Amino acid sequence: MTNRPVYYLWSFLLILFTVIGFLILYFRTTQGLIITNLNNIIGWGLWVSFYIFFIGLSMGCYLIFSLGYVLDFKKFKSLGPLALYSALICLITGFLFILIDIGHMGRFWTVFINRNTTSILSWELHLYVVYLLIIIIQLWFLLRKDILNHLYKSRKESFFTKILLQNRELSSFNWERDSTIIKNIGYIGIPLAIAVHGGTGAIFAVIKARSFWNTGLFPIVFLVSASVSGVALQIFLLTLFKRGKKNLIKSLYNVLLILILFDLVLFLSQFIVGIYSDLPGQTSILQILTTGSFSKLFWLGQIGVGIFIPLLIFFLDFNKYTLAYMVGALSSLIGVFVTRMNLVIPQLTIPVLNGLVEAYESARVTNVYIPSTIEWIFSFGILLFSTLIFLYGLYLLPIFSDAS
Repeated sequence: MTNRPVYYLWSFLLILFTVIGFLILYFRTTQGLIITNLNNIIGWGLWVSFYIFFIGLSMGCYLIFSLGYVLDFKKFKSLGPLALYSALICLITGFLFILIDIGHMGRFWTVFINRNTTSILSWELHLYVVYLLIIIIQLWFLLRKDILNHLYKSRKESFFTKILLQNRELSSFNWERDSTIIKNIGYIGIPLAIAVHGGTGAIFAVIKARSFWNTGLFPIVFLVSASVSGVALQIFLLTLFKRGKKNLIKSLYNVLLILILFDLVLFLSQFIVGIYSDLPGQTSILQILTTGSFSKLFWLGQIGVGIFIPLLIFFLDFNKYTLAYMVGALSSLIGVFVTRMNLVIPQLTIPVLNGLVEAYESARVTNVYIPSTIEWIFSFGILLFSTLIFLYGLYLLPIFSDAS
């Protein structure tokens, strides 16, 4: 738990950045997407990359939670509260990024009124709501024993406490029932979490005009890299807050390496098939990634930081140092985000029709995209706001009460 001065500092910062955020949001609302460098050719950019990154991160964290509390892997049970809470914050962060990317943000709710049963995106948004509710319900049953224990000790005769305890004594409450409820809900939550992020990948995969996306392998690629990021985040948080035993962190790091290698195999499969298919849509995107405008992001970010550094730490036995685990996990997180950017943006730089860009003399019709300063400011603002919410929750909730 954090001491009171730090608590007040986080509260002040949270309020300050919330006010600043609403002021900037007003600017975004009144000016629209003209403040970004998105255009008529490239409609998805930095914010969509962050959106699919955090949705995947949520799914990866949820699967880590499920290992202990649903699948009964006792070794990972102490990760449950932190992983589930991380899944919630990451999911909300993803929502914030896609919200500011919508042209008319005030109309986001219309998808729940004007449903389109043939739209994957429509199904996806409905699944998000169910997934969010499942996380909140499970988090409540997971933490309420410690929350009610604290309330019961501080205000034994509190009406609020009595209601929450269903007018029963704390000592006689059946906490095993809560564990059973968590587990039973998890049987729905696991396939739902997989469907949520697999569906995110399917949104890209069903776009016929983009041959690099239009493959059944694409949702699987999203799921594996999401698992990579979820494990990496838990390693990073456990080492940052010094809340995990070294054996546990080492086991997680081994899992991380296996997932990274699996993710690499999937990418190589796409890469090799793309080369041998000799289809313009495939070879063009691979050229952009390896030798073109995105080559630095690809070689330095996706391969160097995301794959080479975590593997190097393992094979040179640097992982006997706790700091090395943190560096490897952080590198993996950065690598997954760069991978998301390389999946989204380069494909859109290739016009669907040859000569389309040259046919218009307009700054809004171009296949060049570099995120604007405003886009970065919004992104860092959301990241900082989410971090403050996360830390504030760590202070208020007994997330680490059962951590080993």
